[in-house]
Amino acid sequence: MIGQSKRWMTLVSAGVALLVVVTTAEASQPGAKPGAGKVVVGVDQDPASLDPSGNMLSFTAFSVANAIYDPLFSVPFGQPPKPALAESVTEAPDRKSWTLKLKPNITFQDGTKFDADAVVFNIERQRKSQLNANAMSILTEVVKVDPLTVKLSVAKPFVPMAYLLSQGRNLGLMVSPAVAGKGALARDPAGAGTGPYVFKEWVPGDHITVVRNPSYWGTPKPRLDQIVYKVVPDENARLAALRAGDLQSMTSVLPETANSAKGAGLSVVVPPFAGYGTVLFNNLRPPLD
Repeated sequence: MIGQSKRWMTLVSAGVALLVVVTTAEASQPGAKPGAGKVVVGVDQDPASLDPSGNMLSFTAFSVANAIYDPLFSVPFGQPPKPALAESVTEAPDRKSWTLKLKPNITFQDGTKFDADAVVFNIERQRKSQLNANAMSILTEVVKVDPLTVKLSVAKPFVPMAYLLSQGRNLGLMVSPAVAGKGALARDPAGAGTGPYVFKEWVPGDHITVVRNPSYWGTPKPRLDQIVYKVVPDENARLAALRAGDLQSMTSVLPETANSAKGAGLSVVVPPFAGYGTVLFNNLRPPLD
């Protein structure tokens, strides 16, 4: 988490109504050098999946995915989208297509080249996803123009294309076509991302470990040797483990936990957050048909 906290907190704020990050004073200090050991983060549950086209709606899934995958565009809280794996996206004058330029010389952690073919593969994969296909329905065609250019055609003018291709809802997270083709991405995304950390292992009900990617293309570079996401379902037990030194950081959704931690020599961080409510109507049945 140290050195990647801005990326991590962006995802936290997007998906959780109230989330407090509690850390030991030592873990919260800036300036850690590369190879500076590990941080153990207490989380409340295993993710349902680590496949961006699957169910990654839990906080744990967001956190781990943010370590191992990069999006085409990132969306810092309260700011417009910024290029990540993408270099730019441009709307055509007739507003019926978008041209996506990619950063060069990036490879997935398994050695597969990140290029237009990979982007087309990922977007088409999301268009077929049971969870995400509806969000991608604005797209009518996705084609490779050249090795680092993709053209996206839309059914009608669609202003927030960069948001669609960001880490929000995981639609813009890029995975290695070679790893995805093995069919085990949900549980074993080793080598699948381009992110600052590489998936190492997942012991269900206990922990997920990611390790530093020494050839990470972006900045800042990962500062830790490894991050361990320790599954501790009970919040009181997580706080006790933090106080005992078994964890260096934990997530919390209970205000009383934060209040208790503030007086115990711990650092409490409340990221900026935003929320929204959704009402879904079934228009296939009366009276809304």
